[in-house]
Amino acid sequence: MRRIVLLAALVIAILLLAGYLFSIRVPTDTVVLVESDPPGTTPAILGPGLHLVPPGGRRGKMVSYSTLPQTAEGEAILTPAAGGEIATRFTVTARLDPVRAGELHAAIGGRTPAEFLSAQTDLMLREYAARADAVEVLTPQFRKRAAESIAAALQKGGFTDASIQIKPPDEDTLLAAAQYLAPRREAWKIRQAVAEALIEPGATGSWKLLTAMGLINGSDKMFTEAEKNFLDALAIEPAALPPMNELVAMYSAVKDWTKLERILDAALTANPKSLQHINWTAVVLLKMEDYVGAERILKSGLQIEPDNATLLSNLGTLYMKMNRVSEAVEVFKKAADTAPSNQQALFNYGSALAATGRFAEALPFLERAEGAGNPTLPLLATLAVVNEKAGNREKAADYRRRAKEMEARQAARPQAAGAPPRKTPS
Repeated sequence: MRRIVLLAALVIAILLLAGYLFSIRVPTDTVVLVESDPPGTTPAILGPGLHLVPPGGRRGKMVSYSTLPQTAEGEAILTPAAGGEIATRFTVTARLDPVRAGELHAAIGGRTPAEFLSAQTDLMLREYAARADAVEVLTPQFRKRAAESIAAALQKGGFTDASIQIKPPDEDTLLAAAQYLAPRREAWKIRQAVAEALIEPGATGSWKLLTAMGLINGSDKMFTEAEKNFLDALAIEPAALPPMNELVAMYSAVKDWTKLERILDAALTANPKSLQHINWTAVVLLKMEDYVGAERILKSGLQIEPDNATLLSNLGTLYMKMNRVSEAVEVFKKAADTAPSNQQALFNYGSALAATGRFAEALPFLERAEGAGNPTLPLLATLAVVNEKAGNREKAADYRRRAKEMEARQAARPQAAGAPPRKTPS
């Protein structure tokens, strides 16, 4: 027996010296594939250990793969069944099954296993989301089901120990979803997703997530909780518009002008040039009958943007309240000239002209306001009066009829019990 082993060793040594064989050592946790002719033939698999193979031209190309767990990260842009796009981050971990390495080799196509895992997960996640509703895609339940399905597919395709982690949606996505769903009373659908995101490391400092939760609570008529969410959001980012917009609506509904002035003052301290906060503050001061303060802050805003139609309109309204009618007319005219298709600016100017008895001049601007959008009850009522004064009795009667019909519809429209009005002062 010993003689046979020695003879075999001698033959191998002679072949090695003659160049007929070549030895390679495959490290632990590695598999080597030896490609052979014809193209497309499943490669030979060499596991860990020492192997003798033909040298150079007599052996095919050799490719090695690690069989250790491979981890890859990626971001998939999901398109749900109803359309739109949702960016979703994921992490995938799996090990290449050495027994099936030959089957996977062609599909991997020169990439690393990690790159292949990332690409496959991206593809399958997008396919899975394409059959789901947009709101469903944001939920933890969707992420769990998708992760399990993709992991099973990877294991079926030649990987072992596959696991997928699909990250919760980012704060911008969740805030946009809450802003869309809250007016429809459907924001509860993403409550769990937002709650989950809020407990992520560092998420407590996200004013966007707090605002999203406030919208969800408000949608569920949990107004005290919603108010706290919005205030917490502003404590992080005092000049943030979305939470402030909600608080302006909430406090305006109950006429809590003092509290509203306080948080607006904090916002303007953080961002003195925010025209939206300047305008809100002016409206609050006007409501509090602080006309001097309202004029001062409106003029400060107009120094930043002299042609801002909203600021001009509110300054004109202030002048009308102060009985400075001629100044109001000039300011309203500038607003109408600046924004010739703005319904409110046209209505304000036409109303101011009518208030000074200039009915013929007022009528074209009021008619333009009617054509600039859906007419409001005040606009229809004013058109009735101005047409009457201008001698257009048939038109006046028609506008009075339309105004009465609109008033009746508004009176018949029930308001959700306990819900504050969504109108924000402008």
